[in-house]
Amino acid sequence: MIRLYPANATSFVSTNGITVLDGDIIDPKVEEEINGMFKLTFRYPTRGHDVNELIHERLVVCPVPALGDQPFRIKQIVKEKNFKTFTCYHVFYDSVDNMLV
Repeated sequence: MIRLYPANATSFVSTNGITVLDGDIIDPKVEEEINGMFKLTFRYPTRGHDVNELIHERLVVCPVPALGDQPFRIKQIVKEKNFKTFTCYHVFYDSVDNMLV
């Protein structure tokens, strides 16, 4: 079950979040490289049930084999004719812009 949560959500166990995306989501694909990129991409119809809820920085929780449910943050939205393509990066990458001195 792929679920959508607010950008500031901290718990993914007790609720289904804002909505469950399973009904309209198209081609969800998780890519994971060892010591590299960990991202989720999917397409969603522009007339889909909850397309207006899918906005920048919201969290999408998706099951990943051997890891269970993993949170991904929506970072890129590309509008096409009948679909929107979403690229989401694992929340681990939220700290990529933080520098320790």
